[in-house]
Amino acid sequence: MTDPIETAIPINENRRNFLSGSVGAGILGAIMAFVLIKITGVDREVIEKWLYMIIAMALITGILGTGHHYFWIGTPDYWQVLGSIFSALEPIPFFMMTLFAFSMINKRRREHPNKVAALWAMGTGVMAFLGAGVWGFMHTLAPINYYTHGTQITAAHGHMAFYGAYAMIVMTMISYAMPNMRGRVANSVRAQTFEVWGFWLMTISMVLITLFLTSAGVLQVWLQRYTDTPQGFMVVQDKLAIFYWLRFAAGASFLMGVITYIASFFIKGEVPSIANAAR
Repeated sequence: MTDPIETAIPINENRRNFLSGSVGAGILGAIMAFVLIKITGVDREVIEKWLYMIIAMALITGILGTGHHYFWIGTPDYWQVLGSIFSALEPIPFFMMTLFAFSMINKRRREHPNKVAALWAMGTGVMAFLGAGVWGFMHTLAPINYYTHGTQITAAHGHMAFYGAYAMIVMTMISYAMPNMRGRVANSVRAQTFEVWGFWLMTISMVLITLFLTSAGVLQVWLQRYTDTPQGFMVVQDKLAIFYWLRFAAGASFLMGVITYIASFFIKGEVPSIANAAR
């Protein structure tokens, strides 16, 4: 199968894709497990069993699943089969992370005052599954990727996957660690309220960004690649302008969420006592 558009991806980039995929999923699971141990009080042995399964599935599906980056760079045709099969299985460990986060929160043995860290942990599981799992699966099979790679569908997948699997786990760790570094078990209720607003503004905005880019990508594929009379790249881009303006509006909303999130670091108020709250 010949690529309709000449594409050359250096092999080193594919090595980075492996590190950011299966290895990244393992690191994501480990950080989430650490935070959940601290805020839920669930036995470490229970959390570790979940973690072993998640990392095992991430490696089993991710190593050969990296083959979806080899489709159109001149590698042997068998990569289209291997890459399609194993990358189609890659949503499994991300779905397991979602079940893991919600299960541990439901089984918590103590009410930790840092509610927002738990919210970030659950959000990480959901958004990583949607972005890296569902949106990745949408265009990971070779016959579909033949038409969709390098379009706005790829951009949609990249936006939500990065936010869910990378940005949100960092903010989960910040929400847990920063109060401890300041000598308290959690931020004030008022500060956490601001952070929750930041969470929802950023998360809803990212969902909208992803939907707008996906819509643009579907139209782009139809006009530029799938049709019998493909139109030029810039001609199609002009027809996608409405989606880009909508994406810009959602991006502005996301920025407001970032500002709200950062503002929560500086909000004072009564904080829980370390002596009276489990760390």
